[in-house]
Amino acid sequence: MVTSQIRYCQYGSALHYFVIFAYLVVSVVSLRHYFIWDATSICGLLLLPLIFRVSPGRLSLRFLPLALLSAGLVLYLPVKTCLFLAALFALLLFLESSAGKINPATILTLLTISPIFKIVSNTFGFPLRLWLRNLAAEILSFSGIQVQAEGNIIILNGDIFSVDQACAGLSMLSLSFIICFFLISHFENRGNRRLTTYQIFGLLVLCFMLNLFGNLVRILMLVLFKIKPQSIYHDLVGVICLLAYCIIPLMFLARWLVLRRGSVFQAGKTEGFTPDHRFHLIHFSLFLVILYVSMNLSSMDSLKKISSAVRVEGFSRKVMENNILKFENKKGLIYFKPSTFYAPDHDPRTCWQGSGYEFQSIKKSKILGCQVYTGVLLKGKDKIYSAWWFDSGKTKTISQFEWRWKALQSKEEFFLVNVNAETEKGLKELVEQLFVKN
Repeated sequence: MVTSQIRYCQYGSALHYFVIFAYLVVSVVSLRHYFIWDATSICGLLLLPLIFRVSPGRLSLRFLPLALLSAGLVLYLPVKTCLFLAALFALLLFLESSAGKINPATILTLLTISPIFKIVSNTFGFPLRLWLRNLAAEILSFSGIQVQAEGNIIILNGDIFSVDQACAGLSMLSLSFIICFFLISHFENRGNRRLTTYQIFGLLVLCFMLNLFGNLVRILMLVLFKIKPQSIYHDLVGVICLLAYCIIPLMFLARWLVLRRGSVFQAGKTEGFTPDHRFHLIHFSLFLVILYVSMNLSSMDSLKKISSAVRVEGFSRKVMENNILKFENKKGLIYFKPSTFYAPDHDPRTCWQGSGYEFQSIKKSKILGCQVYTGVLLKGKDKIYSAWWFDSGKTKTISQFEWRWKALQSKEEFFLVNVNAETEKGLKELVEQLFVKN
């Protein structure tokens, strides 16, 4: 009996390391072009060993539903984002069912340094940046300073300050989250106390609010002191605001929350279940799914359906490689980009910048009672007037929440419509033509 238990333990230990190695190999090979290796990701990976903590003897199956759900999702949508989630939850399930519970800060750190966080931040961050611009302009005007706000820029005595550049500090949100997780783990270890998941999320909400306030102060300082993006002080002001208005307050808040509200950790307590061969079968099945999908990955664009009914009178129609519909004539250029509620959209600001253009004066405009985004594209001597919105034929909106919810709830087929013309008047006429003919 003792001999069989020893063999089972040796078998389990060998399988433990083999599964971890196998998941890492599949992830590195299949997702090597998926991750964005910027300063935030590198910082997160460097701090991860200091954040990571496992509670031996506390085995858990809490990731089993997520692992099974993500495995089914990746079979239905064999794309890199779903593969990443399936591999992550399968690996977390394996670790927690064989080694012990992992602290929430580690799991949240992995999600924060992943491209998923960056996609969500970029998708929903733009309206927030415009809101910060309005707030900063109102504060400056209230204080007696004459400023002019146009779209995403603030003009002070002829000097132009772009909110997109000034709000680059919003990209530091992920970095501030990672530092927040590090502080939580550090004070938990020092005080031998643990925060609940709800307390951690509450601290993250405070971190988000502090980050917004820091970015608002940064915009005001850049405008008041006329600091241009080319200046070394532009980034220095951002770092100072991040430290002064986010990181330092977080240090005191995290310490107080852990020491005053955290529960005492009982190291000797054992709970959970006893793993057996059935769980090895589950892990093996999950790994086969991940391995199969990793060898049959598709792009999100290739999975989107193109409606043959989409036509624009007087324009030539062309289906591009990524299933984007291109309509062109002498008056302008129109793109219809298929959009699904669960996927990132083809934001014109990103697509045009990839072609060497720079957006200026992005703002909300009303045309025939409908809100659209408008902006000016510059590339050398080239100047293009652009407008974009989300359209299903029934619904026209610029709200990310609205179109995604309606696409999910009513199954409306949405497109991101991007209209471009050589003049502002020509742009307005093209948009009105699309609105009238629906």
